[in-house]
This record gives sequence, structure tokens and C-alpha cells, in this order.
Amino acid sequence: MGGVPIKWKAGARAAEKEGTAAAAPESDGTFADAGGEGEGGWVRGGDGKNRLEIMDFQPSHDSRSERDGQDGWPYRREAVVDLLRRHQVDLLATQEGRAAQLTYLSNNMEEYGRFGCCRNGTDEDEHCAIFWNTNKLTWLQASLSPSPPTPPSPTPPPPPSQPNSLVTTIITTIPTTTTTTTTIIIIIDHHHHHHQGDTIWLSESPDVPKSVGWDAAKARIATWSVFETTNALSNGISPKLVVINTHLDHIGREARAKSSVILSTLANNLTQRFVDASVVVCGDYNSVKMDNPVYSTLTSGPYALKDAWDHAQTRDSGGARSTIHKFRGLAFDECRGDGTVELCVAADLDKDDQDHIDWILFRESDILRRRDERILTGDAIGGGDDNGSRGGGTRICISKAQVVTDRVAGTSRYPSDHYPVSAELFLSSST
Repeated sequence: MGGVPIKWKAGARAAEKEGTAAAAPESDGTFADAGGEGEGGWVRGGDGKNRLEIMDFQPSHDSRSERDGQDGWPYRREAVVDLLRRHQVDLLATQEGRAAQLTYLSNNMEEYGRFGCCRNGTDEDEHCAIFWNTNKLTWLQASLSPSPPTPPSPTPPPPPSQPNSLVTTIITTIPTTTTTTTTIIIIIDHHHHHHQGDTIWLSESPDVPKSVGWDAAKARIATWSVFETTNALSNGISPKLVVINTHLDHIGREARAKSSVILSTLANNLTQRFVDASVVVCGDYNSVKMDNPVYSTLTSGPYALKDAWDHAQTRDSGGARSTIHKFRGLAFDECRGDGTVELCVAADLDKDDQDHIDWILFRESDILRRRDERILTGDAIGGGDDNGSRGGGTRICISKAQVVTDRVAGTSRYPSDHYPVSAELFLSSST
């Protein structure tokens, strides 16, 4: 279950609007300085075609407009579009957005596609939507040929609205507070070769729409899809990305912890399915980074994701302590977010991101990780992949990570009760 892609329009990047160009990351030996081959046979384009701006943005849903007054969606929506246009986001992951809000964004930013479904299985509640700039990225589902005719079968296939059909099952065992364990089957459909995206529910039954997991107050979801850059690098390869977007529960601590295990397993198995693609995980995790099981699960162990903030060459927090601010901006100083979300846990003053609850994580393609492991152990011969051939795999360099603290023009108000978090990526591929 995903969604039909639609389009919206992007404007000029803020830096370009001011007549300045964003700096490319310094060469660290992984990339060549201006295109062509770098060390180890890695290629990046010298013309910025492999540069992507990713934004994780929780725009606050529109059901509280009367309560929020001047912070209600009707008073913010133009500012949200303006923010996205000025930062010219190439990939946008939104949480909490409802159908009318997402439609407004789509109608006003028509050069972008949109993918994702509602957490209640219809179109009446919150979505985890993924938007992409169609000038920079190709949604792989749209680029692949239609499925071949299905031979007659006594059992008709499930309707397209079902989240999964003929599947490979991936089993992860989640410890519980008792001596027993809960086995979760994460289902990824790859029977139809054009099926390059889906939504799962973060519960004991991930393939069941509207299912609520553990002590969560609401149904929670993760939506994923696959893209490649429209412009190939100088070696003819177009880097690929799997994008996962999620929103964890604001009440259930157990639900957040166990949802992180599902997300970790999902990210790992998607990199195994799409071995030449790197994965990016965006979300409102309703969890801080410091001493938190959600963050530690996602960023450690055999399926570890990397934190874009930690790996960025430059970082800009905009003076913000947390990414949630409840429409109060830098004046927000509470130690509690929504529900049971605890803030004010940062013990290291040098780690200004410890109270962030909105993060961008990533993991490089499975081909690269296996190749790097062979190089470290001395088993690699000729730099080929597992089948002995050269090429494939997407490597990520994070140039900049930022908390975007833009205000509504001419006012002291903000486009949302969360700050957007962005990361500038440079993609490369092996020759």
C-alpha cells in the first residue's frame, strides 16, 4: 500500500537566491575533486548532478487549527511552501501530514512526486509521505516496465490496495519484558518487479492496516520507496537510494523501542534486496538521542545506521536545543515534548543534537559494505562485487546537516511546531 505519485514545483535554493553557491565537500580521498575517478575507483560528478538536499519535516497536522489560532495550518501553509522552495529540497519526508495538507503541497509544488499512504489504511488520517524532485530523481516504480501477464490461477491475487501480496518474509525476534519473545514478520513484496515501495505498520502485524503495536496510542507506520538520480555520473551509473519515512508513537515507550527493531530490520533487508542502493531513514522518532533505546538500536549492532548529523562535514543547529519547539522557537525550554517524550537529557554540552527527536540516518549499499569488509580482511581481488564483476553500489558523503529555524516571513511565528532537519548529500558510485 503506497500511493499514486503526483507532482509539485520547486523554486530556487536560498544560497543561489543570494548569489552564492553551496560549497562542495572537501576531498577526503574517497572522491575526486572535480569529477572523474577518485581513489579506489570511486566516481562523483563534478557538476553537482549527484548532490541531493534531503529534508525531514513534521509540519504539524491540520486538525488543531482552531486551537492553534494563528499557528493553525491555514496561516502556515504558504510559509511551508516558501520554506521548501527556498531550500529546494530534492527529497522530503513528512510526518503527520493529512490528505488536505499534502494535496496543498502537491498543488503548489507541481514538479515533485509524492508517495505514501495513510496510517489508518484510508486517506483520512496522518501520512508518512515521501516527496521527490522529478528533475533530480526517478521513482523506480515509474521507470520499470509493466508486470508480465499473470497466468490463470484458481486463487485470484489480492487487490492492489493490499499492502503486500506474494512475499519474502523476514523474521525478527523482539525481546519482551517477560521470558517470552514476540516474533515479527516483516513482509517485503518483490513478486511484482515494478513494486518499489510500500508501507508497513509498526506493530505485531506489520502487514495489517490500522494495527496498533504494544502500548502505542495510535497506529504507526513506515513508508519506503526507491529512487535513482536522473543524471548519471561520469561512469554512466545513476546512484540509487532507498528512502524510509516513519513516525514513532508519542505515548508508548515499549512501542517506540520495539518499532526501532522493526525499522532496523527493514532497513537492513532493503539494502540486501536493493544491493546497489544506499538507504536513508527519516522520521519523527519522538525520542532523544542520549541514553535512548530507539537511537541505540538504530545506530549500533550488525544493522547499524549512521547519523547524518555525526557524519556531516559541517553542522548548523541554528541555536536550537531540540527539534520540537511547540511553536515557540528558541524560547522553548520545556523538558517534555508530546506525551511521554522526555527532553533535557543532554549531558555533553559539545553534543548539541542530543535533544533532537527528528533525525536523518543512512546506511551505504550492501555491495559496498561487503566489498569494504573484504578489503579490510585482504580478501578483495580487483574490487569486484560478490559475483566478481566491477561496478555498482552507492556511497554517501554528508556535506552539511542543519536544523532549519526559518520563521514565517515578517512575523515571529514558525511554519511548524517542529524544526525541519536537512542534510546535503553527495552521492558516488564505483566504476
